[in-house]
Amino acid sequence: MPQSAQWVRVYRLDAPYAGEIVHAHYVEHRFARHAHKHLVIALVEKGIQQYTYQGAVHRTPAGQIFFVDGGEPHTGEPATGDGYLYRTLCLNPRVFTQLAGEVTGREDLPHFQSAVAMDRELYTRLLRLHRAVASGAPTMDRESLLLSVVQHLTRTHVEQRRESLPVGKDDFVVKQVRDYLDAHYADDVSLAQLGALVSRSAFHIARVFSKMCGLPPHAYLESIRVEHARELLRTGMSVVDTALSVGYADQSHFTHRFRRHTGITPGHYKSASH
Repeated sequence: MPQSAQWVRVYRLDAPYAGEIVHAHYVEHRFARHAHKHLVIALVEKGIQQYTYQGAVHRTPAGQIFFVDGGEPHTGEPATGDGYLYRTLCLNPRVFTQLAGEVTGREDLPHFQSAVAMDRELYTRLLRLHRAVASGAPTMDRESLLLSVVQHLTRTHVEQRRESLPVGKDDFVVKQVRDYLDAHYADDVSLAQLGALVSRSAFHIARVFSKMCGLPPHAYLESIRVEHARELLRTGMSVVDTALSVGYADQSHFTHRFRRHTGITPGHYKSASH
């Protein structure tokens, strides 16, 4: 099937939910290994989706659902030459925690219990939500369907666990580096600079960061840049200004990197306002 058969549609959830819904058909596109703050609940309508996540390769055939916790490194690609058709719900973890807390009465950060699941009831609820958002259904209808999805998730596929505080010297070092990259994502940061920040060698920084975060520092930095770029594009900022604002020297390099992470060009993402 030719690459022209690929297409992507993006729909934004209204405030205060700060989320997106994506309906896409991928044939050749492969997502680079990356991470993002938002969590993902996705259903596969046709074909087989495959991704590397939490140390294993998982396949999601049509009719099943896959999950990605916020901050977890992962990939994404077709498992066969025919590609796959899927719909994803992307939610900010804070929003999901709040909604899940309304169901469970707890404030712990929810985590998905598994990577892939067969759940016809959840599949049906997700499909109803997607169709409602895509068709411009009344706000309260969309809110009710979103709450219905979260309610089912918390009862069947989510576990509550408190985030443990970092312990040990390397944990503290990695936290300092992550905090610095989060705050200086638009800068041309070097490993030597990060090493000087925490009094460690560049090699040590690269090794312990990759081990603990699942991504090397440069890939983590790029994930953060793309995350901020999405936010700026949603506000209506031009592609070239967005590229410069998040640390890319030119628009073509930014476009290439953005598409590797999101499966869509920044121009298409900016114009996809439904």
